[in-house]
Amino acid sequence: MENRDYETLIRLTSPLTDQSQISDLVNLFAERFGWKPSYQIEDSSSKNFSNAHIMMEHGLQDAAVITFLRDVRYSDLTKDQIHQITTISYNNLVDWNIIVQSDEINVIYNRSSKLFSQTHVINIDNHDALRYDQFLKAISKRPSPNIATLDDVLIDRISYWKRNLCFIMDKVLSNRVLSNLFNTIFLIRSVEDYKRNTINPDLSSTFRKVIRSFYEDSENKYSLTDVIETVFAELTSFSFRKGRPARLLTS
Repeated sequence: MENRDYETLIRLTSPLTDQSQISDLVNLFAERFGWKPSYQIEDSSSKNFSNAHIMMEHGLQDAAVITFLRDVRYSDLTKDQIHQITTISYNNLVDWNIIVQSDEINVIYNRSSKLFSQTHVINIDNHDALRYDQFLKAISKRPSPNIATLDDVLIDRISYWKRNLCFIMDKVLSNRVLSNLFNTIFLIRSVEDYKRNTINPDLSSTFRKVIRSFYEDSENKYSLTDVIETVFAELTSFSFRKGRPARLLTS
C-alpha cells in the first residue's frame, strides 16, 4: 500500500477535515481498500466525536458500517458512545461496525450484548487490516448472537400490538386497517428522526407531546385520526383537511 492511502485515513479521522470533503475521501478510501460504499448515515448523537458513518454493502452477511472517529481514541469512548455507534449499524440491519481511528481499528459484532471487539493496530507501513478481504477473515470469528435482529424484534412488536389493540377495542381489526396505522407511525417516526438529525438534535417525541396534550384536555374527545393529524401538523405545518386549520401545540 502506498503512503497516500494512509494519508486518506488520517484525513478521514482528522478534526480539521471539512464535511464537504468526506464524500470524496470515502470514495478514495473505498477504491483503495476494496469496499463498496452505499450511503452515509446521518447521526446527530455522535457528531461530536465522529466524522462519518458509511454503509458498506457487499451482501447480506458481509455488510458493515464503517465509523471514522474524529480526534478521539476508541479506548476513550464511553460505553454510551460505543452503544450510540453500534446502534447505527443495528438499526440499519447490519451486524458489524468497524470503528476507525488513525492508528487502530476495532471490529464489533453488535448482536452480542458484550460488544466483543477485535482490535487491529495500523500505521503508515501496515494498514492492510482495513481491507475488505481482511474484514471477511475477521467476521469468520463471529460470536454466537444473543440479541435478536431488528426485523425480528419489529415483527414481534407488531404482532404484540395487533393482538393487544384487538383486545382493547374488543373487535377484530383487518390487516388493512392495522397496516395503515403502523405505516403511519413508521412515517411519523422517520420524519421525527430526520428533523432530529438535520435540524434539532434535542427534538423530543412529538407523539408523546400530542397525546399528553389531548389527555390533559378533558373538555374534548379526540380520535386517533386527530392525534395523527396533529402530529403531522406539528412536524410539517401541513393540514390534511382542506379548510380545517392544523392544530399546532405551543412549546
